[in-house]
Amino acid sequence: MLMKLLLILFLILFPFAVSDNPITADCKCRDIPLFGKVEIKKFAADFKILIVPAGADIRIDTSVKMPDRCGQWEFVKACGDFSVEFVPGGEDFTVEFVKGDPGID
Repeated sequence: MLMKLLLILFLILFPFAVSDNPITADCKCRDIPLFGKVEIKKFAADFKILIVPAGADIRIDTSVKMPDRCGQWEFVKACGDFSVEFVPGGEDFTVEFVKGDPGID
């Protein structure tokens, strides 16, 4: 009886425990850390991103010289840690560009 009650409780509460943010608590998406050197591509990028003014999945700070924390990006022409493609929809995650306050919302 107790197991049935626990199972029912789990099934009721589980949908609320699942986040719709594709970025994990350790600042990764598909096991790729979201900080460091970033290449911009027109297609075949690691991630498709949508820029939003507020309420993004992750806030990005591009003013840092040595990006080593969540949301710190340095745009480079080649040899990036990962690549992004700016899209108007169908994104992997949304970004908001800020200065001095990067990270996951």
